[in-house]
Amino acid sequence: MFAAVAVATACLLEAEGGIIVDLHMVEEEACDDEDYILLHGHVAASDWTAHKDEELLPLHPYYWMRQHLSCCGDIIMYTTDEGHLHVVVPTGLLCVVLFNLHSGHQGKNSMMCQFRHSMY
Repeated sequence: MFAAVAVATACLLEAEGGIIVDLHMVEEEACDDEDYILLHGHVAASDWTAHKDEELLPLHPYYWMRQHLSCCGDIIMYTTDEGHLHVVVPTGLLCVVLFNLHSGHQGKNSMMCQFRHSMY
């Protein structure tokens, strides 16, 4: 039954103009995003300065969560305090991901909750 639901969801999403985002697509976009590559390098090497203001500007949003970030190949992952893994989405895919989430949402609060539970 899960497979049937997944296929039906994919068909509906594509019919509404959405694009199914898979890990391969995230990897491709990650390799083309200069800020993501910079962040990946810092995360992989644990190469953070002692103060946020000493970091390059694109790294500022991630500074306070740096202990929760890890790399899985070319993809950056965020681990919650509960141990749940989330994909850090490259900037170039954010609009696509938000469109996909919005196309199936049950209101703004539900959509934002779904977003927070699936990615960072």
